[in-house]
Amino acid sequence: MNLINSRRGTVRAAALLVTFFGYGCSGPAESGPTNGAMSVAAPALAIAVAPKGGASIANAELIAKTIKDAKAGGVAVVNFWATWCPPCVKETPALNTFYSEYKDRGVRFVSISADDPATLADKVVPFIDKYDVLYNVLVMEGVMPDQLSAAVGAEVSGALPETFLFDKAGKLITSWLGEVTLEELVMTVDPLLDASAT
Repeated sequence: MNLINSRRGTVRAAALLVTFFGYGCSGPAESGPTNGAMSVAAPALAIAVAPKGGASIANAELIAKTIKDAKAGGVAVVNFWATWCPPCVKETPALNTFYSEYKDRGVRFVSISADDPATLADKVVPFIDKYDVLYNVLVMEGVMPDQLSAAVGAEVSGALPETFLFDKAGKLITSWLGEVTLEELVMTVDPLLDASAT
C-alpha cells in the first residue's frame, strides 16, 4: 500500500509539473494582450548567463544585479523566454537583429530563459548556436516569481515571452506580453534614444 501511495504521489507531482510547465504553456495567457504568449505558472523558475555557445546557471541575486545594472546603464530591454515556447522561438531572430543594431547605441539587453537548468547543454546551448544568438542568456535556477517582479520593478506575469522596456532613468516605459517584433522595439526605443541625445 505504501508503494502504491508513493507511486500515486509521484504521479500527482508529475501531473502538477505537467500542468505548470506543459499544459499552462500550451495556450495563450488568459489576461491582457497576448501576441501568442505562453502561460508559465511555475512555483520556481530557472536562469543562466550564456555568452553565445555557452551557459552558466544564475540565481535570484545574480539576476537582480544584472537587471539593476542594465537599467542603470541606459535604455534597457529585459526579455523572458524559453526554448520550448513557440512564440519565443519566433521572436528570436528579431531580438537578435535588434541587439546587433542597438548594442552600441546605449541599449542594454537582458535575456532570461525559463528553461530547466539541467537542459543547458542539450537544449539552450544548441538553441544559441542554431539561431546564432549574439546576446548573453541568463538561465534561472531557484528563482521565485516574486523575486523576478522585484528585480524587474514590475509585475512579471509568468507568461512567455514577456518583454519589458526601461528608459535611461530606469523607468518602465512599456511591456509586451507575447511575441515582440523588431518594428515594435525600434518604434519605442528610438524616441528614448533621441530624447536622451538632446
